[in-house]
Amino acid sequence: MTSVSNSTLERYAFYALVACLGVVQFTIFAWAPLVVACVLWLVVTVREGRWPDWPSFFLPLLALAGWTLVSCAFSSDPAASFFRSRQLLLYLIVPLTYRVARGGRAMTAVNVIIAVGAVSALIGIVQYVALGYDELNRRPHGLRPLHDVLGRADAGHGRRRRSPDLQ
Repeated sequence: MTSVSNSTLERYAFYALVACLGVVQFTIFAWAPLVVACVLWLVVTVREGRWPDWPSFFLPLLALAGWTLVSCAFSSDPAASFFRSRQLLLYLIVPLTYRVARGGRAMTAVNVIIAVGAVSALIGIVQYVALGYDELNRRPHGLRPLHDVLGRADAGHGRRRRSPDLQ
């Protein structure tokens, strides 16, 4: 019974991972499916009672993340630095993918990444050709306008500035 429920949880973790891999190409706010996938992955790992597997290059990624957090602690504004380092959580995709995207699932994940990237590129081309985003101050955005507007926060004060395209 435990193996059946573990495989079901692993399948749902894979679905959440694929959603995260698709959404992360448009915005850094892909944390919701990543959190769901990580929680399911942790439940499966705890049920198995063994240490999770990861590729050998994951340890240098952890070292980089640790070094980044140390530098955040010694920055002039540690709170803002820690907030901006939230994208380090995307490193959790590595052991998660290593576990739940094996065999045929790996090809499905690659197909989703390529398909979503192609759609984003097509949208950028349409913006360039049909909508006239051919000047340097009007660049194609793909599906990232929300990320561009929200990502222009002033680090010192946390206030948001308006994008020049919105003025």
